[in-house]
Amino acid sequence: MDNGFTHSSKSILDKVFSSSEKGYDPYEVDCFLDEIISDYQLLEQSGTITEAKYASLLEELNALRAENQQIKIELESYKKRYDGLTSSKNVNKENIDYLTRIGKLEKALFDLGIDPSSIK
Repeated sequence: MDNGFTHSSKSILDKVFSSSEKGYDPYEVDCFLDEIISDYQLLEQSGTITEAKYASLLEELNALRAENQQIKIELESYKKRYDGLTSSKNVNKENIDYLTRIGKLEKALFDLGIDPSSIK
């Protein structure tokens, strides 16, 4: 079988033991039960691995949630700083636009061969 088990519930249900004079062959029953035991051991190990993986993922999730909370706090701090910058008298969006436009005009003058600092 593809999941590593020797038997499925159907194969266990459909298992027919050959009978002997005193009933079922004890050796055959013992071998079959040994296979069932190994299947159950594999199942138990699989469950243990899954529980360990779940615990690991849960721990990672909690760490990421804490990190996310810390980032939100930092974001709020940066928002306050940004609001403080944009509300000051010297720096606002309009001034930044003016400086960008002046820079483009100076570049155009340089491209024409005119030194903008020489214009009075």
